[in-house]
Amino acid sequence: MFVEAGAPLGVAMARQTIPALQEALNLARKAGIQTLLIAGTQTPNCVRASTIYALQKGYETIVLASCTSSMTPSIQQANLADMENAGITIAGQLQDLL
Repeated sequence: MFVEAGAPLGVAMARQTIPALQEALNLARKAGIQTLLIAGTQTPNCVRASTIYALQKGYETIVLASCTSSMTPSIQQANLADMENAGITIAGQLQDLL
């Protein structure tokens, strides 16, 4: 990832992540996909940003909590709670959805 001198890391990450996410969401929409299952590392950054962006674009978003991670359990729980408060479904595991 290219980081501009003096740019906050979050801004630099968004400049790299959002275009790729937009392309993925466009492909999903063309395929008729309306619900996204989200997994990944660094819940406060990539997972949260991607999930909230997808929610804003009209997708039902479900975060698989057992398939995400943060630096500490307290950071993980705070971010999962925040996303749930925003209207995002938090599932412990894939089996919880079946």
